[in-house]
Amino acid sequence: MRTLDPSRTPEYRVVMSVIVGACTFAALGSIIPAVEYASNVGVVGLIVLAVLVAALRLLARFVRERIEDATDRRTAAAWQAAHQHIRVERERVTAGVS
Repeated sequence: MRTLDPSRTPEYRVVMSVIVGACTFAALGSIIPAVEYASNVGVVGLIVLAVLVAALRLLARFVRERIEDATDRRTAAAWQAAHQHIRVERERVTAGVS
């Protein structure tokens, strides 16, 4: 059973773990400069990784949309070719009617 107590939800525990970890790194970084340097490099690395992932996702989406557009054009051309005789018959029937 889910309760409304925030200390019992998994999201609360994850958020609090991240906050405690950040505070621990900050406290250690103020004492040991190597920890601060390592955490700065790690954060910059995560930012670069996030930007790279976002760019690759956008590129994949762009390529996927172009492939879908090409497939749609091929499907439309095949459908029109398969139903060309119906359009020609309609044009013949309605050609004499004004």
